Amino acid sequence: MNADARFGDVSAEVLDEKGVPYPGYSIADCRALVRVDSTKSALTWKGGDLSRFAGKPVRFRFNLHTATLFSFWVSKKPTGESGGYVAAGGPDYKGLRDE
Repeated sequence: MNADARFGDVSAEVLDEKGVPYPGYSIADCRALVRVDSTKSALTWKGGDLSRFAGKPVRFRFNLHTATLFSFWVSKKPTGESGGYVAAGGPDYKGLRDE
C-alpha cells in the first residue's frame, strides 16, 4: 500500500460479504505498519497471505491512526509487483497496463 503513517499506524482486516472478519484476518490479527511513510508497504496477518481468498469476494476495512492511505493493491507476488497495472493510466499508456 501507499500510506503516510509517520506519526501513527495503519492496519486492516479482511471481511466476508456480510462484513464479518475472516478468522486470522481481523484488526487484532494484522501486523500494523507503525511510523511508516512508504509507497510500497505490505500488511500481513496471523492467518497468512491472501492466496486463500483468490477468486472470492472480499472487503478490506482499514484502521488509520494519525495516518493517510493513498492507495492499496493485492499482488500475486510477496514482493508486491502490480503485474504491470498502472491504475488510471496516463498520457503514455493506451490501457491500464504498462506493456
